[in-house]
Amino acid sequence: MGLLTIVLLLAELATWQNPQFSDPISRIRHYFVVDRGLANASVLFAALVATATLIFAAGLRAVLRRIEGDTDVLSTILFGSAVGFAAVQMVFAAVSGAIVLSAGQATDREIRLLVGMDDPYLDTLRILPLALMVGAASLAMLSGPGFARWIGWVGVASAALNLVGEISLLDPTGPIGDVGNASQVGLLFFLVWAVALSITLIRRPVAVAGELGPAR
Repeated sequence: MGLLTIVLLLAELATWQNPQFSDPISRIRHYFVVDRGLANASVLFAALVATATLIFAAGLRAVLRRIEGDTDVLSTILFGSAVGFAAVQMVFAAVSGAIVLSAGQATDREIRLLVGMDDPYLDTLRILPLALMVGAASLAMLSGPGFARWIGWVGVASAALNLVGEISLLDPTGPIGDVGNASQVGLLFFLVWAVALSITLIRRPVAVAGELGPAR
């Protein structure tokens, strides 16, 4: 499910032309009207990413609870953050879908208002719970056996960079907005983290479970 999450995320990014609030209205309208099939595909992939992430987080929580035992704070934060990510991701997809439906008849002001909700706000805010999810999972992995430590540290780095990127919300269209570029590096680290973690669980599920001990 972790690998499926990555595939769906890449599909979402490949079909999303990332319309910006500051883009010419003609470019924005072209994507949502002329290329509406592509935009609708991105909306679907975004919703599927939310679903796959929830399932992945639920399974990972069950594994990491073996490390934490009764003090399952980090694994609880992991799953709670995944729920938060899925919620914001669904709102992001819904707003994008609303733009697709209305872009042909909406005024320039109405289109820019809706795009402003997607970018930069929802697009940036959905990274916050994702960062908390990855950070909590990685800290739990580092506190016990069963996983290569470098995977945990890649996750910590991803979470830190994505959290730094949230500073861009202080002034999204000004100089501070450039801090959001840290999230791009953080997302690259997330891809490496998710792929490495998923492969570990696929290749050594019995070994990992054995090293972590019986479930409590």
